[in-house]
Parts: sequence; C-alpha cells; structure tokens
Amino acid sequence: MYELASLYAAGAMETEASAELEKIANSQPELLHLMGNMQEIAARLAVALSDQGFGTGVVPVRKKAIFSEIETRMPSVVTRTLGLSVEDAAKEPIVVTRSDNTVQWVSAAFSEMCGHALEDLRGRKLAPILQGKETDPKAVDAMRQAIRRLEPVTQDLVNYHKDGSSYRVSVHIEPVLDAGGKPLCFIAREKLLS
Repeated sequence: MYELASLYAAGAMETEASAELEKIANSQPELLHLMGNMQEIAARLAVALSDQGFGTGVVPVRKKAIFSEIETRMPSVVTRTLGLSVEDAAKEPIVVTRSDNTVQWVSAAFSEMCGHALEDLRGRKLAPILQGKETDPKAVDAMRQAIRRLEPVTQDLVNYHKDGSSYRVSVHIEPVLDAGGKPLCFIAREKLLS
C-alpha cells in the first residue's frame, strides 16, 4: 500500500487507477490517512525545493496540483467528520489544522470572517495572526491545554480581522484521531458573537 500511496501523492498514477485507489481509500481510514500523509510530504518537499531555488520544471506544477487537491478534498473530510452537508459546511467558518496546529484548510466563510485567504494561512499557526491585545490569555491557555489532552474545547475569544478590527467569536475545536488515538487533525468551527 505504501507504493500505491506514494505513486498517488507523486501524481504518477493513471487517472483510472487513481480514481480506483480513491474509492478504496474512502472505505479504509488508515489508507486514506496514509495517502494524506504522503500528499503532505510531497507538498512540503515541493515547497522546500521551490523555496531553495529548485523551482523550475515539475516542482511548481506538482506543488500547485497538490495544493489544489487538498483544497478540493478537504470539504469532504470536514463534512464526513462533522456530519454536515457540503452546502452547510461552506456557510460555516471552519478551520482544519494539522496535529502541529498549522493551518491545512479554511472554509470560504472563515476567510470572509477574518479577511485572510487560505493562501495567507496555509502552514501557519493562527494564534499569532488572529489574536491581539484584547484576546483573553486564560481562554487561549485553556484551549491549548485541551488540545494537548486531545479533548474537544469551546472558548469565546476576541480575534482580529486582517484590517485590524476586532470581533468576538466562539471557537469549538474537535480533535480527529486515528484508530490508535493519535491526532490526524483538528477541526475548529467558529461562530461570530454579537
């Protein structure tokens, strides 16, 4: 299976074989996770190589394809995990972070709420971007502690829009764990407060 996941992540499979593997992976969480990990590794490699000046030829093309693939597939992962329809998920401010708390995907509604596009946030931690002087450090610490314990958590925060204006938001973070109890990702659902 490692070979198939590697070929898939590298974009070296024929379209038909790739589609067949995707069907199989959707019913096998471990394979789906493995394929996601391989894609993440390929994306990081593409970014590292292009940042080091090796960005000619196939690397930038593959990087764009991998990021496009992540953006296309992430809504289905979110809808399956949260039990939402695609339409409902699109209307909600949602963030998916990796186990290291760096952004993997954000919904369009989240971008509208905070002013930051996925391209601005991918691979970065949100706290330094969204939090500021009015953000309650105790609420932030309570969230961090729950995340470390792999427990769901809800906190109300003051966050900051890209233009510098503040807004109040309720953030609910849910860990998504693999069969062994290790975090695959975290999904945050946010709701503006008045």
